[in-house]
Amino acid sequence: MFFKKFTEEEAKEWNEIATKAVKEVSLKYEEPLNILRTKLALRGKEALDLEEKKKLRAEQKQFEEKIEREVRAAIKKAFNYPIPIAEVEKAGISTTGAQIENELEPLAKEYNAYRAENKLWASITKEIKYELTNDEIGRVRVVDGRAAEAEVFYGKLVS
Repeated sequence: MFFKKFTEEEAKEWNEIATKAVKEVSLKYEEPLNILRTKLALRGKEALDLEEKKKLRAEQKQFEEKIEREVRAAIKKAFNYPIPIAEVEKAGISTTGAQIENELEPLAKEYNAYRAENKLWASITKEIKYELTNDEIGRVRVVDGRAAEAEVFYGKLVS
């Protein structure tokens, strides 16, 4: 399983941006929402009938949804971070099933180096298997049910 974890600086930045966005957008709709809330709070002879209250509650809900959408958009715009994207034209198999050049393997190596360098994801190894081949002991890590390439654990065994 892979996890994306914000650094402390990123988490702090996101929280600041989110707080600022909520304040700005809420302030924008504060007056009309207060008017709606005041009308809905009326009691006794001044109270509105059920149909009118139903309309006002629906209008209030629309304002709240609009605020939520605008806050998310503001956060998305302000909290900008890189997303690695690659285009692969040859994935190792043609449309007829024939084996062709595979651009995924070098891309995986390049991405793993990028991922490690930028501390993007932490891989959790669930299982480790040891294999004996050609007088070498190899270690195979199993992450998310997928076996990684065997690493030589011990070199040539001497008889």
